[in-house]
Amino acid sequence: MLGVSLNVPIFSSFSRKAKTAQAKIALNIADIRLEETKQTLSLQAQKAKNEYQLSIENYQTLKRNVNLAQRIEKKQRVKFFEGISSSFDLLQAQNQLYAQQQNYIQSMLTIIAKKATLENALNLQTK
Repeated sequence: MLGVSLNVPIFSSFSRKAKTAQAKIALNIADIRLEETKQTLSLQAQKAKNEYQLSIENYQTLKRNVNLAQRIEKKQRVKFFEGISSSFDLLQAQNQLYAQQQNYIQSMLTIIAKKATLENALNLQTK
């Protein structure tokens, strides 16, 4: 007597097909998350670039404001020493000059911070 046993499943309860479908769905989700992450990083880099450019424009504007405040203060000083203007006017012009200088210096610090943010967003190494 010779006997052979063969075990072939006729019905696999679709578990293999379900696992394959779940793997495809997981792959699609991972692809979507990857694309979303790429877009988020691109958006952050563009935002950092725009903020850096804005800070440079703000710096240039404040530089012109300081020059203007210096000219005004100088004219008020001349008027004061010639007796045409009061000390209050001179003090006010000096206060405006100091405020503009403070804003100008703050804009320099802002440029440095925005540049560091941009380099970080672009993953650049600082030298």
